[in-house]
Amino acid sequence: MAIAGVFMFVLLGVVLLSALFAGGALVRAAVRLTNRLLGPAKTEPVDPIEDWDWDGDLEPVPPRRRTRAGAVPVPTHGNGMMIAFLSALASGIVFALLAVLVEELDVGDAVPPGWVVLALVALTAPPGLAALTLLLVMLLPTTLLRAALIALVHHALALFVVLVVVSAVFLVAEVFG
Repeated sequence: MAIAGVFMFVLLGVVLLSALFAGGALVRAAVRLTNRLLGPAKTEPVDPIEDWDWDGDLEPVPPRRRTRAGAVPVPTHGNGMMIAFLSALASGIVFALLAVLVEELDVGDAVPPGWVVLALVALTAPPGLAALTLLLVMLLPTTLLRAALIALVHHALALFVVLVVVSAVFLVAEVFG
């Protein structure tokens, strides 16, 4: 009996770490996709004459690789995981509060349970977007509007991933079930 409990504890830890890793990757992908949509960051033109060494010898300039600096810097994977965790925590708290409210108001008795869960998820999305936007503004050097766009792209990517996974599970259940 104790071995089964340890196995379940380890399995839960692996699942949570995998979810954190996937959440961090999703945040990083949302930032990269938003940078692709926004284009390069606008920078001030640099005057090459200002730093000219008038009495020095001409030095060959090493070739530079052409890179486009994004409008928002991509967070490290650890920061992406932290942003994903805190955003999921805020959304989970809102979901739990709404679930308690639905239970206290006895709304679930008149509506099928599946629709109640779907409504709770839909009502949790706007506070989740707001929480993710605020986290991005605090943890990344970006503006509020860019962070809101990143949050919107993040939620769209998450919805796409969930739809693909649910479709795959449904297909496997239909074929083998």
